[in-house]
Amino acid sequence: MGSLPLAESRLCALVLEGILYGFYVITFVCAEQVLLFSHFKPKPASELNIPVVSGTICLFFMISGHFALGFYRGFRAFIFSPFLDGAFLEYTHVPGWLNVTETAFILFGTVVGNWILVHRCWVLWNKSWRWVLAPCILWIGCFFCTIRIIILETSFKGEGVFNSKEIMPYGTSFWAASILINISTTVLTVLRIWLIEEANKRLGLHINESNEFPKSTLHYIICITVETGLAYTLTAIATFVTYVTQNNSVYIMISIELSAIGMACDLIILRAHRRHKRILRQRQTLDVESNLFRGVVDTVPFTAGSIEPTTPAEPKNLEAATSGTSRPSGKIEEIPYP
Repeated sequence: MGSLPLAESRLCALVLEGILYGFYVITFVCAEQVLLFSHFKPKPASELNIPVVSGTICLFFMISGHFALGFYRGFRAFIFSPFLDGAFLEYTHVPGWLNVTETAFILFGTVVGNWILVHRCWVLWNKSWRWVLAPCILWIGCFFCTIRIIILETSFKGEGVFNSKEIMPYGTSFWAASILINISTTVLTVLRIWLIEEANKRLGLHINESNEFPKSTLHYIICITVETGLAYTLTAIATFVTYVTQNNSVYIMISIELSAIGMACDLIILRAHRRHKRILRQRQTLDVESNLFRGVVDTVPFTAGSIEPTTPAEPKNLEAATSGTSRPSGKIEEIPYP
């Protein structure tokens, strides 16, 4: 075991998780408002993205359950225990239902978060399975490792912890697969955005950006990478390292990772919604300006009979006047998520 004692590691993890959980709840409420409401009214069932709604709600219950259970166990270990080593006894009784339930919250929460990342990637690639085949195989491996770890914990003999040697092979495989899922889905997401941008440039099209947000394509890709990949990837790598080295700080990293998964998934939804609203607002502005200019002739006589009567030119709307050329009917500009 590492130099950090088990009880101190658990206490630090509980405090840190409480802080991060508060931030996660804020992002979750904002994301659910985007998914469930439109113009402050509930969306009809036909407009709901059921997989994403189900995934985010499931993830919320997993993260909330882990935090609530950790808080309860902290009271049992540090306040209500009649023994001097009550914290050690509380956290080393592996087959107890509290330990098994806590492990289930950790593993299934990570599995649900990985599923949301894979689903987003699948949608971005027009629901083509060949692009997400590798992440799907890794996700299935994570799921089976989760089941195996829980079975081993329920049948565990004697004292131990989450990273005991009997569970180590499956736990190592689980965290390694989670890292690979996150990296692969992030790379595929960035690749998809880059391909869309290149297709737009070849067609002479550009994503409309508001003057309020003069962002470049590179800036947008960096935001996607940071919000959906970097935080989760770094915490997953740190969790993997501390788990393999059997350091007690693995509990601190797990508490960070669960909240990082939730916030990353919520930020995916919020950024996509923000982008969709900006594009919709610009289209509405163009439509209004187009209607104002429609039917206005190009030349107006100064006085009757002063010049030869002229035939008015064809009416031109603002969009045609500014573009000067015909534009393709289909515009590759939106990312269909959430």
